[in-house]
Amino acid sequence: MKKRIYCLDTSVIINMHRDFKIERFPGLWGKLDDLIEDGRLFIHRQVYEELQAKGTESCLRWKNSLPKRCVIEMDGFQGAIVGQITSDHAYLRSYYVQPENKNKADLFLVAIGKLNHWCVVSDEGKKEWKIPDICKKYNVECLDKWGLMEAEDWTF
Repeated sequence: MKKRIYCLDTSVIINMHRDFKIERFPGLWGKLDDLIEDGRLFIHRQVYEELQAKGTESCLRWKNSLPKRCVIEMDGFQGAIVGQITSDHAYLRSYYVQPENKNKADLFLVAIGKLNHWCVVSDEGKKEWKIPDICKKYNVECLDKWGLMEAEDWTF
């Protein structure tokens, strides 16, 4: 069976740092380190930037410790998929043209999932314009932090 490759959203990283502090849940963070070491866990450059703006001190330390190979840069292939998504859904187009939303990673995560057949991991709710819904519309697997732990069969 092919092992999943994951791309994390800002929401799941912030929530995991809040809910599962590294010093209290070293086993969980060790499992995430194993995914990184195996080349199965990534973040998008947009997530990296969002963490810089919104993340706690713990999030920033974690983000800064990631190997460069774990940060996916933007490219034209992603841009084409993001363009298609915003073309298909006027509400997303109007949302992302607002200056306060211009650096949002959401659609780039869907694009990465679509292009590479990776699983997007997000703790966003299931509203029409949130990551889980957009992933579903574009046949991209999406899990929350609990789904990641279950998919990897982690026990603590």
